[in-house]
Amino acid sequence: FANMFGLPVRLHHRKQQIYYFSTVALGADPMKLCAEQILSLETSIGYYVHLNVFYYGVVNCRDYCFAIGPASEVGVSDGVIQQLASLLGMDKKTIPFFQSGVNALSGLHLDTVIQIAILFNYAVNREMRDITDIRIQTGEQKRIAGEILSEEAPPLSGESAYRSKIKPYYIEADIVRKVRCGDVEGLADGATKVPSVTAKPLAP
Repeated sequence: FANMFGLPVRLHHRKQQIYYFSTVALGADPMKLCAEQILSLETSIGYYVHLNVFYYGVVNCRDYCFAIGPASEVGVSDGVIQQLASLLGMDKKTIPFFQSGVNALSGLHLDTVIQIAILFNYAVNREMRDITDIRIQTGEQKRIAGEILSEEAPPLSGESAYRSKIKPYYIEADIVRKVRCGDVEGLADGATKVPSVTAKPLAP
């Protein structure tokens, strides 16, 4: 999985790490900062978002926990990377090495990370899950895909062009509206569509 998707993988047995492999040298494992939360997930499959930046996919099978990540759809700022390095207790001399490693990780959408977890879950638990099962029912996470119907359109101008540039904001506003109205069907339908927008730093 690490070679296929370019992300670090770990195997825990009864919350103790027994295996780690990464195609990218990081010098320290960022998951240490949120391992407790990740290992506390009790469902067979799930995900965790750390600092609204990094995604981790999680699969549990009996006493074992498989975790993949971190992944990030958008580029991680130098400030966030330095903050992570500081929290990990890294020496200042090794921070540039860590920064280079984080930047080399695969840029994957959250939906892709979940699909990776679904694939691994089927391999070990023989359980076929749908992405909507994971995204809707993982209540502690705040990111749910927006409802988008992508169609080719002529170039926009004026107010329409401005709205298209901040499309993620309108998607999030639509999600909030559906949550407040209890529109579960609308959320489920939106979660089946991969967003056709590029997340900006404002998105979290």
